[in-house]
Amino acid sequence: MSDLDQGHFYECPCLPYFHGSNLKINIFLGFKAVCKAGPVELHKIYSASKSYGDFRHNGGFDPVTKKYDGNSYLAVLNLISHVEHNEKFPQLIQQAISFTEILRSKTNFFDQIQDKKNLDEFKDFVASIALYHAQSVPFNCLGLSDTKFELQPTSAKSDNNLFGNLCEPDVCKIGIYPLTSLFNHSCDPNVGRANLTDGRLVIMATKDLKVGDELFMSYGYEFTTNDLEDRQENLAASYLFNCECIACENNWPLYNNLEEFPIRLRCPKCTRRFSYYEFEKCVLDEIGDFDARCRNCKKVFDLRVLWGEIKHFPSRLSQSMKCYKCYSELIPVLINYCRFLQSRVCPPFLPLYETQEVLKSIYFELAHENE
Repeated sequence: MSDLDQGHFYECPCLPYFHGSNLKINIFLGFKAVCKAGPVELHKIYSASKSYGDFRHNGGFDPVTKKYDGNSYLAVLNLISHVEHNEKFPQLIQQAISFTEILRSKTNFFDQIQDKKNLDEFKDFVASIALYHAQSVPFNCLGLSDTKFELQPTSAKSDNNLFGNLCEPDVCKIGIYPLTSLFNHSCDPNVGRANLTDGRLVIMATKDLKVGDELFMSYGYEFTTNDLEDRQENLAASYLFNCECIACENNWPLYNNLEEFPIRLRCPKCTRRFSYYEFEKCVLDEIGDFDARCRNCKKVFDLRVLWGEIKHFPSRLSQSMKCYKCYSELIPVLINYCRFLQSRVCPPFLPLYETQEVLKSIYFELAHENE
């Protein structure tokens, strides 16, 4: 029996008893995690926990290969939560116990265990696992969408909007991807994601990365769509941390106001020495009407030359976009444009974010075409 079939085998007989029971969605998610893991896997973990004193003793690493396996249940089990034990916690405990009793009385879940010696203790253990998942799953799940991104060109494109409007996806389900849950958050992330219909998740770089760069994803709040107060309030409420990303520290404006943000240039010689988030180290400081000096290498550049390159590039990109025959041909053009902007201009710069959104849209489309 596959993990999916096993989950439904134990889950479906219990569902009628959950309807109208005011069951917390957290417990329901914990219930689904327990059903998918199954009694045999949970009993192995239960037996091991008696020796180690903690069912999370292995940190999500396979005990045989010593490697982190994001597809294993151990990885899901070792996800942490940010839940505070508030006045609702006793209700979660009660529902976890009730869930375990329904699982015992309406399925053969516990009949699969050959060792009946400590069965009552194992039932309590299963209830504790359901409670643990009820606290960890909501903070580690990702919203997934069946809606494809679509490029929607406008009839008249301005120099500031080469790509027209972008269609946003509708979130219609959730999924747990343990490895992705290890990513830290940034309101200006350097990776995006797209889900495939078979359940796989595609992670794509949206910025030029160098070896050793940390990958950041968005926990649902980005500076382009949510103002600073909204981001700080929601991230603190949902994940119990105060975001100190570069966008929050500098209070970057919303997408619609990016054109009004002062534009600063970077040293084209030093930009690859530093990560995207270290751009301040190679900013060009103006030292005259037309000259600027790099903070790092001290080289002096003619601003007229640099601005000429930046202003000329969009027209070249626009011409290239008219000639492409398929998405795969357009990707290298857009990547080169992103790299060029990232190496010349400090964030936040509107054309860079426009290009990144188009790249994510195209990656999304190609991922589904290749299924």
